[in-house]
Amino acid sequence: MLSKLPKWFYSSFRDHINTTVGATYQLYFSGDESEPDAKIDVVIIGPTIEPIAKDQYQIEMLTNFTIKVPVEEDKEYLVHTMGGVCLAAISGIISIYKYGDGAEKLDCMNVPNDSRRRIRYVHHGIVEPNTELVQATVNARHELTLNLGD
Repeated sequence: MLSKLPKWFYSSFRDHINTTVGATYQLYFSGDESEPDAKIDVVIIGPTIEPIAKDQYQIEMLTNFTIKVPVEEDKEYLVHTMGGVCLAAISGIISIYKYGDGAEKLDCMNVPNDSRRRIRYVHHGIVEPNTELVQATVNARHELTLNLGD
């Protein structure tokens, strides 16, 4: 079962992001080829699985959204709206499912209560003057202590 955890966690995160943020905006996960004018690049890092006791594991997932919007008069607030949708999607609980013969719920991941490791939204403005894109990022860390014992 331990060998299947990375796939289950990654798939659960990707499905959650697709059904929340992807329902409103076009998402581009690392490796996608086509790019629209306004886009959200999504990078999911993890899971990092560390044993902490017999049959207990500390699991961590990192999610990064990079929002890019062209500088146009009718889109001046779009970067903040897109950032808000990303924040709403990852600020709550994310359910982790066992994929295979069905979607059995394994557990849930939360954002840690530690203020240094909470979700961060940063509006960068125009990063490269020659691109005419306003950029922002949303970064989140989710943690879970998973008990696989009987």
